[in-house]
Amino acid sequence: PEDFNAPRALWEKVFDDGAKERFINNVAGKMEMCNNKEILKRQIAIFREVSDDIATRLEKATGIKGYDGIANLRFNGTHNGMAADKNLRVANDGKGVSLSITPNNGAPSA
Repeated sequence: PEDFNAPRALWEKVFDDGAKERFINNVAGKMEMCNNKEILKRQIAIFREVSDDIATRLEKATGIKGYDGIANLRFNGTHNGMAADKNLRVANDGKGVSLSITPNNGAPSA
């Protein structure tokens, strides 16, 4: 998905090995502050959308196996437009929320 192109390019084309290690150490260090394993598994899944390498490194650093990606996850408080199942796209089990997606994703039309 387009949302992950820029961070993927940063990881793959800009960061050298040292920068990658510092990034993983910084993120894993902050993740240690969270006691909720479900949140951490979901966060790793989001990083996996950027790069499997990032997710694998975070799993190793935290000892937590993340989800394979976000296509099968429902989020609370935000929508998951990348969910494979359209019923998972709306946040909070869809209570009081409707999801409207336009072909141009809200961009101006020509």
